[in-house]
Formats: sequence, structure tokens, C-alpha cells
Amino acid sequence: MADRLETHRPEMPDPWTVLLPARAYLRSLRDQTLTARQAAFEDSLDHLDAVAAGDDSGLRDMALLGVIGDGLQILEDLGYFATACASPLAGLVSFLTATIYNDRTPNNFYSSFKNRSPEELKVLAGLWMLESENSDPLPIHVVAHVGHHLSEEKLAAIREAEDATIKRLRLALLNLAGTWEDFRRFFHAFKHGALAVNREDWDVVGAQGKELSPAISVWLRRADASSFGETDLPWRQVAREILQAGHVGLEVTRYLVETRLAHLDIFEFDDDGAVVALRPPPSMWRFWFHEEDVSEQSRALLAGVDL
Repeated sequence: MADRLETHRPEMPDPWTVLLPARAYLRSLRDQTLTARQAAFEDSLDHLDAVAAGDDSGLRDMALLGVIGDGLQILEDLGYFATACASPLAGLVSFLTATIYNDRTPNNFYSSFKNRSPEELKVLAGLWMLESENSDPLPIHVVAHVGHHLSEEKLAAIREAEDATIKRLRLALLNLAGTWEDFRRFFHAFKHGALAVNREDWDVVGAQGKELSPAISVWLRRADASSFGETDLPWRQVAREILQAGHVGLEVTRYLVETRLAHLDIFEFDDDGAVVALRPPPSMWRFWFHEEDVSEQSRALLAGVDL
């Protein structure tokens, strides 16, 4: 393995079909899509606050469904983007994989996330990359062939920061996976028709015949038009969970986007799009860890690396 790491020489990606389109996609995702998602989410939260001050439970149900819809839209976007980062389709650059619609993609990402290996998470975080020849995961300094510029101490600090980053990333995404599973049916009900169950038309009864007061109930898209409801949590607690998940989803997505942009920021282009120079390698790293998970000595060694 050591011999292979020393001799690895990647080909320069084509600037016109890979580098520049990828950078444009990532910048639009960061500056337009995420900005719009955050604005819509905050607007729906403000609307719920305004409606909850009144006594119309039907309006409140629809407002809560809107919060779930806008909050989980962030998680759906993250599921598509993370899948493209970690498992791009063979022969396609990752940003093209992210544009392919399959309604099972977010479900598959979140349901299988608990089984991801540390190496797979490092690829997802953009700290490692898949080698083009056989899709083996390798650290980015190996793929870019800049490891010989780094001291053993700094390499050790990078490994410590990588481990701390995937520790934080794993916990965040496991929590988001739980929220996705708990509320995805409400999200789809909102996205495909806002089909909330009218409280004046139906009673929700538990297994023992006791009447329940669900936080929210929706119609499912099935032949029998069956309903589905959240009966274990009060509506304010549902709103708080979605509020937290939406903000974490935005933070994780921004981090994953920034790591990819950092890879592209090492390239300098002329006006025609040709690569004319490479910037210093430290700009390739973006870490995302809690300070207490990385030693003070390692943080000092990483002072020239974006944290």
C-alpha cells in the first residue's frame, strides 16, 4: 500500500466538462438553493407561530405540515447530494449524479447510513476521495499527490481531525435519519397535495378504544386512502424537532458543499477556462469537529488548514 501511495499520479480532470461545471453547480447550491431553503423554512416557522396564537386547529395543522414540509425538504436535498458525494454513478461526475431523480434515494441514504464505514464517511465528508481507476477510497493529499510536502506530525494531526470530523458528522446524520424516518410520510403528504386530515371529520382512536389527539394526521397516497398520524408527541414538540433537524440539515449540507468547493479552489483558471496554476495544498481541507475532540497540539499544527 505504501508503494502505491507514493507512486499514484492522478490525471488532471477536464476543466470544461468537470471542474468548471462542478464549481458552478456547487456555488449555485450554496448561494441559491440553500439560501432559498432556509428562507422558506424560516417563513413557515414564522407562519406557524402566527397561526398558533389563534384557536383554529385546522389552520394550525396546515401550518405545522408546512414546517414539516420545508424542514424535510432540506433533508431530502441532503440525501440526494450526500448520495452523489459518497456513491456517484459509474462514469459520471458527482454533480450529475445529484441531479438524477429517484424517490428512493433519500430513503436509501438515511436507512443505510448506520452501516457506513469510517472510510465511507471520510469520502462523504470530502476528506478522502474515490480513486478513479478502481474506486478505492484514499486521503485527498494522496489523490492530489501532495503528501510528501507534509510532515509526519501534520499528517497525524490531519488524521486526528478527520476522525473527529466523522464522529460529529455520524452523530448529526444518525439524528437526521431518525427525523426523516419519523416524519417523511408527513413530508410527502405536504409535497404531493398537502393532504392533512380535518379534525372535524375524523376521530383518531387507539388500540384500546381511547380517543387520541394527534399532533398532526395526514392522508397517505394509497388505494385505501388510509390515514397516518403522530400521536406520541404534542404539536409543539414536533415543531421543535423539525426546527432542530432543519438547521442541522442546512449546516451539514453547507459543510459538504464547502469541502467540495475547497477541492476546486486549488485550481486557477484563465478567462477561457484553462487551468493555469495550482494554489497551495492546505486549502483542500475543511474539517468540522468539536474543539474538545482534537488536541491543542494538533489544532496548532492545523493552523494553516481551514477548520
